Amino acid sequence: MARTTKTVWYKRARFGSDGKGAGQQDLQSVLATALAKIADPTDRLRAPTTDGGQSMVINRYAKRLNMLVGQFISFTAGQQQPVVTISKGVKEFDLTSIVATQSSAVRKEFVDGMGFFAIHGNHVLLAQSKSLGSREFEAYLNWLLIETSQVLANDVIVTVADQPSTAVMRKVAQKKLRGVTVGTPLKPVAVAEKSGKDHVLQYEASGEGFDTLRGLFGADIFDKINLTEALDSDNVFVQVTIRVKGKRTVSDDTHKMLDALATAARHMSPDDIAMEVQGVGTVKGDEIKIHKTVIVDVLAEGGLVKEDDLWQKLHEWLCELIERKQIPA
Repeated sequence: MARTTKTVWYKRARFGSDGKGAGQQDLQSVLATALAKIADPTDRLRAPTTDGGQSMVINRYAKRLNMLVGQFISFTAGQQQPVVTISKGVKEFDLTSIVATQSSAVRKEFVDGMGFFAIHGNHVLLAQSKSLGSREFEAYLNWLLIETSQVLANDVIVTVADQPSTAVMRKVAQKKLRGVTVGTPLKPVAVAEKSGKDHVLQYEASGEGFDTLRGLFGADIFDKINLTEALDSDNVFVQVTIRVKGKRTVSDDTHKMLDALATAARHMSPDDIAMEVQGVGTVKGDEIKIHKTVIVDVLAEGGLVKEDDLWQKLHEWLCELIERKQIPA
């Protein structure tokens, strides 16, 4: 049987008005209630938020091995799929596009991305795709649970945050925080404004890096950054690494920063975050973001993942994480 690999990320759901409080909710129960309430997948299909954007939906779902599991898929309406014709004796390969077949009764679309999730309590395991990551899954959850099914109040925020391993937490216990490094492409976005008779471009700080820094250190510092005088093109990316030196000596400061970083940088690559801790050295993003590569069977027909095998692998990994006390139960 053919096999493929999936990188699975461990996350932990948090509820609160600021997304940081654990609250008394558990995501498995809340999401199961919402899915039962909105049984028709067309009613839980989130329309694109921008022109030409993706539609997203939790498609198939079930309870397996005491977990709520399912598919999370996306598509772009009317998308065409390029096809290359491989032939010998030609100067170039022909490129054509195909469209998904349509009828008056059935609408078909090409799938842009397919991810998988398994949720037990507030433990979240995500097998992401290139176009569907934790950011998209989190945004969809808030839309489904709050706006659509209304199983949560409007003032609640659900975050799918990283959970530093207990080994990392022990390693930094009673240690002093020396610095935090966030290195990522920070994109200045051009915003058209009118000044008298002239139209000018003002630049605003945007992108994952700025969003993370705002979450860690507050919006005021970074919203005051003036990029307009320094840039004259909207095709500019600024690579910035910001280090914030910690001078306080309270023993739990490092734990607090580690927890804040796990939330603020939850959608970032592990390569883009790090902490410097006295007596420990650098705590890298790979130590903050728990993940594992699993090998799963692929169905002979269609080439899709054999989901029962994936659920079994995810269940085994979650049990292993808990039994080895790598994460809080």
